[in-house]
Amino acid sequence: MEEYYRLEERIKITGLPKNQYMIQSMLEQYIELRAGKFESDRLAVELKRLRMLLQQVNGPDQWGELLLQCQALLEQVIQITNCQLGGRNYAG
Repeated sequence: MEEYYRLEERIKITGLPKNQYMIQSMLEQYIELRAGKFESDRLAVELKRLRMLLQQVNGPDQWGELLLQCQALLEQVIQITNCQLGGRNYAG
């Protein structure tokens, strides 16, 4: 319960609406990719899930949401990778 009150007070101090605070907190936090088995397995599971969805697409009306999911995943991987490389853009 203590965490709840701390979080509520933190939100009040920022002056942001609760939903905006939550979104910013989740999307703008520092994330570090690790090369360990567990972490790479988690990324592999997400990539496999998207691949399976791509294989199940039956028509153009289903592409929109799936492309947004793929784009979001790739943007996050690129952003995290760039942060770990000191913000430099490395082309492969």
